[in-house]
Amino acid sequence: MDWKTVRGSLHHVAENEIFWLVGYAVLTGSIVAKGIAWLFYAETVTSAAVLELWTMTFSNDIVFSIWLVFGIARNAFRPMMAKLMVALIMVGLLCNWIMAYAVTYRYFGIIDSEKEARDSITCLYFSIVTWTTLGYGDVRPSLDARLIAASEALIGYIWMAAFIGLLAELLRQLAREITSGSPNHVE
Repeated sequence: MDWKTVRGSLHHVAENEIFWLVGYAVLTGSIVAKGIAWLFYAETVTSAAVLELWTMTFSNDIVFSIWLVFGIARNAFRPMMAKLMVALIMVGLLCNWIMAYAVTYRYFGIIDSEKEARDSITCLYFSIVTWTTLGYGDVRPSLDARLIAASEALIGYIWMAAFIGLLAELLRQLAREITSGSPNHVE
């Protein structure tokens, strides 16, 4: 086996959509698992744990976003598959973000019934409610967590708008392919 064959094989793997989806799922799953461990099983959450989770979340976001942008720009993926991959990546990153914010709230504390709370379920609940900008008002951020909650609401608002728009486009394209009878892909 010569170098050109090895390089060609590596190039083929690098453009393989399934390879990247599986790699992404494994990486995202490990970050979510670590967030769950810190949120539900750690006695206390330290600033180092919060920093590590945010570092992992941001690096995951950056690596896969750049890969996806370059892959789409080079037409390495079929258009429908590219949009599906973006949707799946957005769902995975959504889990990472919500978990990272929940762990951060557990570190800083939130206010539930006029007393400080750091329990896992309340922090996760508050993170989901803040991300989706529901704002029930039963739980609120502590003084130290106010700007964090504001950033989560802003990012969540923008994220959900982009995700719903992408999902609508995906469904529109899928409906068009079903009615036309031919898949939309680049060979």
